Amino acid sequence: QALCFATASSCNEPAAPPSTNTRAPLTTGPAMVCSPCSPCFAASGRAPTVPVAPAPLVTSTDAGGRRRREAGQVEAPRSSPHVASQPPVANQLVGADAACSSEPAAVVIAAPIVDRDLVLANFAKNHEANFFAPPIQRPLPIVVVTGFLGSGKTTLLQRLLAARGNLRVAAVVHDLAELNVDAQILSQTSEKAIRRAEIARTDGSVVGLSGCACCPSFELALSGLVKASLREGVDQGLLDYICLETSGAADPRKLVTLLEKRFGPTARARLDRVVALVDADQFSAAGEDWLAATQQNEPWEATVQRAQLSCADVVVLNKIDLLVEGQVVALKARLQKLFPYARILSCAYGAVALSDLLEVREAPSAGIGAISHEQSTANWIVSEDLEPKPRNPALRSSSTADLSSSPQGAKGLVAAFSGSTCSKKECTVIDWFGADRPVSLAKLQLFLSVVLPAWASLLRRGKGTFWVAEDRRSRWEWQASGRLRYSVQRVAEGFAGAAPSSGIVLIFGPEFSAADEERVRQELEGLLEEPQVTPVAAGQEALAHIVLELLGGEPAFELLDPPLGEEASAAKVLRFRLSGRKKFGIAPDADLSEPPFKVDVDGMNRELAALVCMAMGGRFLGAATGRDVGTGQTCVALLWPLGITASSVDGSMTALCEPAFEVINPFEDTLAAARAESDALLSRFFAHVQSCPCGQ
Repeated sequence: QALCFATASSCNEPAAPPSTNTRAPLTTGPAMVCSPCSPCFAASGRAPTVPVAPAPLVTSTDAGGRRRREAGQVEAPRSSPHVASQPPVANQLVGADAACSSEPAAVVIAAPIVDRDLVLANFAKNHEANFFAPPIQRPLPIVVVTGFLGSGKTTLLQRLLAARGNLRVAAVVHDLAELNVDAQILSQTSEKAIRRAEIARTDGSVVGLSGCACCPSFELALSGLVKASLREGVDQGLLDYICLETSGAADPRKLVTLLEKRFGPTARARLDRVVALVDADQFSAAGEDWLAATQQNEPWEATVQRAQLSCADVVVLNKIDLLVEGQVVALKARLQKLFPYARILSCAYGAVALSDLLEVREAPSAGIGAISHEQSTANWIVSEDLEPKPRNPALRSSSTADLSSSPQGAKGLVAAFSGSTCSKKECTVIDWFGADRPVSLAKLQLFLSVVLPAWASLLRRGKGTFWVAEDRRSRWEWQASGRLRYSVQRVAEGFAGAAPSSGIVLIFGPEFSAADEERVRQELEGLLEEPQVTPVAAGQEALAHIVLELLGGEPAFELLDPPLGEEASAAKVLRFRLSGRKKFGIAPDADLSEPPFKVDVDGMNRELAALVCMAMGGRFLGAATGRDVGTGQTCVALLWPLGITASSVDGSMTALCEPAFEVINPFEDTLAAARAESDALLSRFFAHVQSCPCGQ
């Protein structure tokens, strides 16, 4: 750029005074530039131009000589320098002796001069200002996900992370037990960007917090985590949001108060929303008395749920797939009446829109109207305001909140955090970990279908991961919630390179005794033991009975071979599946995945196993892999261990001292639940198959 500074001695316009900044003397160069005037340009034969600011960020000098950056403001320089929009021909500069008059005059052609020092000085000046400018403080937006045990918080968090698009989101999972199973499940997902971390500093980090939320140690841990996330994540431009999942047995109000502080290490933590989940199945079973009136001696579960919902901005009625439409409408109306300041949503499997959970807005697309076959991720914009938007009106002042719906009444939040509501004092948490060898499927089947249902009325939550001896290459994720409904997911990738292990956490209600705890721990230790060897005659008789039940009933199942390389497991587990071949008269060697059938038999059997586990009362049906006898193809197989006999069931119940508990045959009960779902599955999965006019 050519600067008109050579005419400063002859121009009628006053020159700007030299800079007073002694730390940067090179800034006197641009101060000698005269302001734009018509005579100077007339003498050079060019028309005047208006200078254009090179960038929206400018530097200025205050009284102390320090440079500061003012984002979004453009101010005029004191000396009013002008920069030509295009250089003069042959670098012509007006001579120092040329008169500034409106009449044409002889132009003195100067030699081509390029002042590199001046250009570099201005470049260094702007670079120095940007380098030493203080960083703009950005907030750390946080959404708190709460809800009672088994309401679906981790499932909702998994869906949120999968739909985050361009957002850089980290997850913090709080668990009452020392073994944080939820954080382990969340971090061991198939998405490579999700991983376990110690600090929530980057996108996809999953951090575990353990302990009681009402204890001082938890407050210190959370404050340190927020401070580290701000310093190493937000300030470095690596993090946009944190999703904090609380324990289902925790009162979240103290946590909410901590995040709303406007001073201390959490001052820049901006609490955007509190999302509370409600188990629709449990809500419906509780009847009209659920949280209907305040009771001084109400159960611990009701006190915790009331505290969780009282501070929520959004209440999500989850698991509505277990109810009919009329029930869902009635439950939403009851929730809106109980908590009028909250927004009520309903969903199944935690499927809630991301914009309903986070304080974000969708960014306008740059390619509006463009047609493309490429799949593009959603783009979201996060507000950078340090102050949050107004939340639940009942919580505008955390220190004086009038939680009249709480059993503590107007005593406020501080009284609500007394030791009487400590979760660890009100419930029993059992965590068990086994890493040296896998669990036996027969022992696991017996524990889940016979032992654990003995405490169905006291069990509030169960979750864990298992390394199963009959399926060593994979990892089984198990959960129990609600009215003893199980959820089992087989992860074929196994433990993602980590050492395989098994771990389980069980949370029981206040009536759970110390003797009960000791017996449950003994049963958990027995999962690693090999089942007792069944005599050959008895084993053959039991196997013949099971095979007859599978093949002879309606609809009939078909037997499968073990996968290649696992032939030795045939003596321990029986593999079978629902195929529909006998029901529809299909040849045993027909490939059902090819035309004219094109039936997803693997998906049908996965769904069948999930439906059996979801049935109330504690039924368990495992699924792994097997080999089709007719085609030799690898497929999904349902598993039943052969080590379970009537004597083993009777022995377990005798050890538990539960004579009032009805002893059932676990195989017959599980098979009855599977057949109850099979007809509907076959009709749905074979609905598209056209039958021949001859009836085939």
